[in-house]
Amino acid sequence: MILLRPGSAPQAAARDALSTIVAQCGSEYEIIDYSKMPLYRDVPLPTGTFDPEGPVYGMSVVYLCRKPEDTGLNRAVAAFASQDFLGKVCSSDRDCAFYKCTRSTEPSPEMMCTAPDGSIPVAREGQSCDSKPCMAPLNCSRRGDTSQCVAP
Repeated sequence: MILLRPGSAPQAAARDALSTIVAQCGSEYEIIDYSKMPLYRDVPLPTGTFDPEGPVYGMSVVYLCRKPEDTGLNRAVAAFASQDFLGKVCSSDRDCAFYKCTRSTEPSPEMMCTAPDGSIPVAREGQSCDSKPCMAPLNCSRRGDTSQCVAP
């Protein structure tokens, strides 16, 4: 099991976890569970004591080194780990991790990291979240008739 601690770069942490899994198992592994879990941090006080800050959320990844019976969770974790590449300008698939370097249908027709159909299936910070979910860890904020992805 690998525990991904919360932070400002959850996709980078997930990529590090996948690298660790590949280093240990090679190309034959199966992620059998991943879940969001509460973690508690102690914050040092000026008095030298610690005060619990309350829950923050991390993710655990449980895997086995074996030929996968089901690749669904492997693909889901890989997609999450690469989510921050979506919409970046690219020159080849190597620039996009899990996604593909294609001529985008949105927001402009240049080569970008996209889903295979040329779309960007998540909304980035400041974009509308009416028709697609926000990229992790952003939240969808609704005000009247408009919505926008904002930092938590």
